[in-house]
Amino acid sequence: MDSTKINVAKFCDIVLHLHRAGDKGITCFQLGELANCSHYTAQRMMKIFRAKKVVRIVDWAPDAKGRNCTPAYAWGQGEDAPRKPMSRDEIHRRYKLRQKSGKPPTKKQKDAAMRLLF
Repeated sequence: MDSTKINVAKFCDIVLHLHRAGDKGITCFQLGELANCSHYTAQRMMKIFRAKKVVRIVDWAPDAKGRNCTPAYAWGQGEDAPRKPMSRDEIHRRYKLRQKSGKPPTKKQKDAAMRLLF
């Protein structure tokens, strides 16, 4: 793992905030904000910690689109929390809501679609 270079200060900040989160867990995005580093740095740390079996996934947080695909990490060994997939009905319902509340396509988008059709 020579390609992952994380300085000591960021390492300490990440460990501190991960410890403060306790059993409720913390996502890499939250960890990055609290430790003043990018979420990619936090993800790399969690990848290393998971390989060493130091942290586990305690919950799956929703992302900006409402999907449960963002893991929340906490200290300790054990089984990871299962990810709860959305049912097809829920996916369909959310799609219909987006279609109703979404903006109409722009002229540029309409023209591009017409070029594909004809």
